[in-house]
Amino acid sequence: MRKPDFFIVGAGKAGTTSLYRYARQHPYIFLPKCKEPRFFVDDDFFSGVPPALSRHVRSLDEYLALFAPAPEHVVAGDASPNYLSSPTAAARIHEFRPDALIVAILRDPADRAYSHYCNHRRAGIEALSFEAAIAAETQRPPRFHYVEEGLYASHLLRYLDLFGEDSVAVFFTEDLRHDPAALCRRL
Repeated sequence: MRKPDFFIVGAGKAGTTSLYRYARQHPYIFLPKCKEPRFFVDDDFFSGVPPALSRHVRSLDEYLALFAPAPEHVVAGDASPNYLSSPTAAARIHEFRPDALIVAILRDPADRAYSHYCNHRRAGIEALSFEAAIAAETQRPPRFHYVEEGLYASHLLRYLDLFGEDSVAVFFTEDLRHDPAALCRRL
């Protein structure tokens, strides 16, 4: 069965949805309709959030079925921003597809943290103030680690160590906003 060739691993709230939508328009790129299968994130990462905001695909067969419609002459990808900050996703992806290309898009960590928090407030799963949520972060489930998710160096090192520098591309939200076409050409 067909496996994805590349993974857009995050960061969340940094432009992954825009990048996914732009890439889906390219005739030689296949991304499934399910933007965030989150297959390689362990269940503990999503403790404390409703099922609609947790893992979308649970079985390998279900995951591979997402890529079955991809023609052979195109590259296929998975866009799941939780892969970047998940402590286990990099190793799981590497075990599954060691020759994969990894794409990360990063945003100013403070802006990203507040956007992540606001997203949880809109979804009705965050009751604390932003300040209280930050203060309590280390006692909360990983999905509520607004600051820790923005510590990009430690997250990227997992991918760099496993896949190597030539297989990891890092982009920035500002580049996507300034010239999305140029960023997509680089991708």
